[in-house]
Amino acid sequence: MPAVLPHPRLGRALTTAAAVTAGLALSGCGLLAGSAFDLKVGDCLATVPDGEEINDADTIDCAEPHEAEVYAEHQLSGDTYPGEKETDKEADSFCRSELEALIDDNDDAELSYTFLMPTEDSWNNMDDRAVTCMVVDLDGTTGSLTNSEA
Repeated sequence: MPAVLPHPRLGRALTTAAAVTAGLALSGCGLLAGSAFDLKVGDCLATVPDGEEINDADTIDCAEPHEAEVYAEHQLSGDTYPGEKETDKEADSFCRSELEALIDDNDDAELSYTFLMPTEDSWNNMDDRAVTCMVVDLDGTTGSLTNSEA
């Protein structure tokens, strides 16, 4: 069974910049600049987003070299922000179990994962409840990291 290692988690930050950049294409490099709030299962990212809070997430065709792929999403519940520790705990548990269920038991690859989760600001001001799980291969890969049809 492959090793599944956690990678530092990321929070989605609340800024107007995220909405402004959504859907813009960067010419010549195949990247599509978009909002971290708009990522969906099957999206690939050329590089793992950097920083504790991110706004932008540049997707790329999974046939191109990339480091990360969104493999699962989860909606947290509740009206009141549960706090960073509890949000992190639930997101980590969900993403780990989803990745373990996805990967081939005979695969010897060492995979890690990371996730985007709501910040207190995005929870309270944007009704953000989404956890976005990403499998990570920092050496880069082409095709799907999760053996999906993405």
